[in-house]
Amino acid sequence: MCEGYSGKVSWQKPPGKQLPPTVVTGPPYIVSKEDIPGAGSPTPGHPHSLPASTPTSSHRIGMDDRPYHPRPTAAAEISVPPPSQDSTSPQGTQSFLPLRGETSQPTSAAATTAAAPHDNVPASAGGAAGADRRVSFSHQALAAATGSMVRPRSEKEKMINSELYHANSSELIAEREACKAACWRYNNVASNPNLGISEAEKGRLLLDIIRPGNKWEVVNTGAAPGTPGGLTYVSENGFTSDIIDVTVDAPFTCSYGYNIRLGKNVYIEFGCTILDSCAVTIKARTILSPGVSIYSATHPIDPRKRNGSRGPEMAKPVLIEEDCWLGGNVIVL
Repeated sequence: MCEGYSGKVSWQKPPGKQLPPTVVTGPPYIVSKEDIPGAGSPTPGHPHSLPASTPTSSHRIGMDDRPYHPRPTAAAEISVPPPSQDSTSPQGTQSFLPLRGETSQPTSAAATTAAAPHDNVPASAGGAAGADRRVSFSHQALAAATGSMVRPRSEKEKMINSELYHANSSELIAEREACKAACWRYNNVASNPNLGISEAEKGRLLLDIIRPGNKWEVVNTGAAPGTPGGLTYVSENGFTSDIIDVTVDAPFTCSYGYNIRLGKNVYIEFGCTILDSCAVTIKARTILSPGVSIYSATHPIDPRKRNGSRGPEMAKPVLIEEDCWLGGNVIVL
């Protein structure tokens, strides 16, 4: 036993302050000012504090565990419309109590009239209308940009634009067969010295290879015989040929022909091969020796993607500048 705290001494509790009886009529934070005596004279220093004589409760009743009984007013009872409910509100069916110090205000006719058009529009109708507007706008923009519906690109367009394409399409097969026939005529007719084919006829047969689809007529420019550029060719549509003073010895082989561009005074000797899946440009005064091969076509390196003859392939443009000389059997990839 500690010294100074004798067990014989009995300590008495100080007399407690007696509080007035507590009457619970509702939570203090929803009590109206009219029910509080002396509400007109708030405590100095705090304009919203309750007077000292206001009874308080030792238990704070929450919003969910107490009944709510609205107090009738002296005038006609005013019904406050519930807040606007929508499908996105998680409390669409709950009622909200006004905070202390707030009073319910009647809804004016003007506000009701202004809100009516907005409230009468269903959300689903507005969403559908917005979706229709977006779809119609996209179609209008597409029609304005292209002028027609978008169609898939053909294999020929992919080939010319250096994209992966399938060479076994019907269009490309037909063009390769036509080019083979034109090359056969040129190699077997123009190169046969026993037939006596003129230089003008040889040039027309060459144009059937590299400018197919036209009927070419020989036009004499008036220059002296044997002068370079003395002959030119005009199509049935009035277009003048871009092949001027070009010599190609037979045999000559190419894939399509129409992708070959030849400058002035270009000489291609016999046995040359040009795979012109994409543009092959040979500029002026260039010489290709016998056996030169130019390959614009390529295939995927991955064997699974290449898939033999059934897989796609690609073509890249080839450009040979002016005054070049390619020796015999040179291969250009």
